[in-house]
Amino acid sequence: MICGLCGKTERILLPYRYLWREAEYRLSRCLTCSLIAVDPQPGPVEISSFYDQDYFEHGLHGLADAGLTYEDRMSSSSAQTRRFVEEHLLVHHRAAKSLFEIGAATGHLLAGARAAGVMTVSGIEISEHAAGVARDRFDIGLHVGDVVDFDPAPYAGAWDIVYAGDVLEHVPNPVGLLALIAELLSPGGVAIVRIPTTFELISSSIATGFLRLSGKVMTLPDAPYHLHEFTLRTSRMMFEDRFSNVRLINDIVPAGSLNTKGGRALYRLKKAIHVLNVPLTRMTGRFGDRLMVIARSPKS
Repeated sequence: MICGLCGKTERILLPYRYLWREAEYRLSRCLTCSLIAVDPQPGPVEISSFYDQDYFEHGLHGLADAGLTYEDRMSSSSAQTRRFVEEHLLVHHRAAKSLFEIGAATGHLLAGARAAGVMTVSGIEISEHAAGVARDRFDIGLHVGDVVDFDPAPYAGAWDIVYAGDVLEHVPNPVGLLALIAELLSPGGVAIVRIPTTFELISSSIATGFLRLSGKVMTLPDAPYHLHEFTLRTSRMMFEDRFSNVRLINDIVPAGSLNTKGGRALYRLKKAIHVLNVPLTRMTGRFGDRLMVIARSPKS
């Protein structure tokens, strides 16, 4: 398998796997740049099947545990979504008049941006169901399809902010997605990308070490949504190769918001370790499970 970051092929298997519709996918790490990826990479048809209606109604971020659908959760937090737009997106471009979201889901963030005064909003979404909600509820027309097949020409150079929240890990070619984002930006525009960095957590380091010593392989409970897993190192490499001005902000999900995957024992243990991890991350800016990247000045 060719690495999606450095193009090399030498890899080492990690003690984790996914089982999806009778197929096994391992996690492996590139020996050159350390990017972690699902191995082998699923094809386009398989990837599309991950994001059916059930993904948004039950399969996303522990919603089934809370008895909520994605629409329920987002609808109940519209004020919070607007605050997120104002405090984490518009703060990096106070004169922004346009915002394009990659992985726009049901359009709630774009609706929040419009409520916050952004005049033009649009985006791309792989799920027809989610895009239909955006259209019917908010009158926001999204480009429906895989970002791999997206033609940026009609949208190029037009967007003050391009936002991708928890998307980069879902695409087979993350470097190509950054090139697309750079093409969409207007002069002086800013790319803001939110990335999970689960392998930076203390609990992940402990789990990986234990599994290696025991010779066991852990079966992860989800579909292989995350085609790649990023760290601070691989994220910095990827963005600095494409942008001249890059800022990385490491953060962590509060322990109360951690998805325990239906209360599984290992995930309850992870949550106990997470309680100690949170203040450490707040103090040091390290060992977090979320990374916000603010990137400007695309390189030619």
